[in-house]
Amino acid sequence: MSVRDDYAREEIMQVGGTPLRVAIRPGTGTGPPLLLCNGIGMRLEALRPFVDALDPAIEVIRFDAPGVGGSQLPDLPYRFTTLALLLREMLQNLGHQQADVLGISWGGGLAQQFALLNPRLCRRLILVATSTGPQTMVPPNPLPLVKNLILRRYGDLWGGSAKTDPDALTSALRKARISPLSVGYLYQNTAALGFTTLPLLPLIRQRTLVLTGDQDPIIPVANGRILAAGIPHATLHVYHGGHVELVTRPSLLTPLITSFLAAPPHDTRRAEQVQTGRHPEDQGQRQVADGTAAAQAAQATAEADALAEALQAARAAQQAAETAAAQAAAALRDAREQAAAAQAAAREQAAAAREQAAATEGATALCAGEGLTGRDPVTG
Repeated sequence: MSVRDDYAREEIMQVGGTPLRVAIRPGTGTGPPLLLCNGIGMRLEALRPFVDALDPAIEVIRFDAPGVGGSQLPDLPYRFTTLALLLREMLQNLGHQQADVLGISWGGGLAQQFALLNPRLCRRLILVATSTGPQTMVPPNPLPLVKNLILRRYGDLWGGSAKTDPDALTSALRKARISPLSVGYLYQNTAALGFTTLPLLPLIRQRTLVLTGDQDPIIPVANGRILAAGIPHATLHVYHGGHVELVTRPSLLTPLITSFLAAPPHDTRRAEQVQTGRHPEDQGQRQVADGTAAAQAAQATAEADALAEALQAARAAQQAAETAAAQAAAALRDAREQAAAAQAAAREQAAAAREQAAATEGATALCAGEGLTGRDPVTG
């Protein structure tokens, strides 16, 4: 019998003095739970379609970030590091010694931070539609964002099925989003401010599945390639879709995720033995081992080249963005100077007009006075 989201247990947990709203869907299996880290501005309800489609054997833990949904707003803004430590305490309070972690978008940055801080607690890592951080990511095309701001076209913002089937997006995210003007949303933005894992990717030792959409306007595919090239034990899968396919089309990704979580552990010691020709199955065939080592070296070189190319593209994009920002600032400064000059000219014209009007009124009054006395203006 399938364990549906309707049977999830909800509670408010005190974690490090912070009340967090947590939902737990029990699993029928015995494996570690899957901790879900949501996108920015999203309550835990946003991932309900994915939870419903996921293998019922997997226990699923969701939570509202501080200041979002049912979790209390903290007194001060927080960082990803703080939240990752809170999640570690939450899992320990729930009695888990190990967990798999999935993060989507903003939650992908949190998931990376969690994996770095908790290498033993985090067994496997799944990164969906995310990047190394807002300051080091390959930036998105600004046109969909502009369309969203002006025309309120969320399909253009998120791409994929959100664009072709907006009703699915509305159904999936109804009552799951918070206002982008709320303090909780602001705190989520400050949590990611200055955050980057780019130089730390080699330290993420967990087996990692990177999922990125070829129609994602927010997180271009290059960001997923950077993650997969930098994380030693990462697998990249580029799916056909946009930013929120995990919610709008969960059946597209759940088979990949289920297979990844159920795969046997990676035996690094055996890989090292095969590479050096000392594994019992090698039977002394050093040529095979040498071929394996050469193939692995070639693959590592290709991955390093891909990472270098992606980093170069990211730097170029960042320089282009900085140039555009400088040009926009210069244009704004020029516009302000022109507006100030126009205002000054208008004030001068208005003052001249007032002086002319005053002179005209004075002359009229003088003529009127002379007419009343009967004096000739020349002879007196």
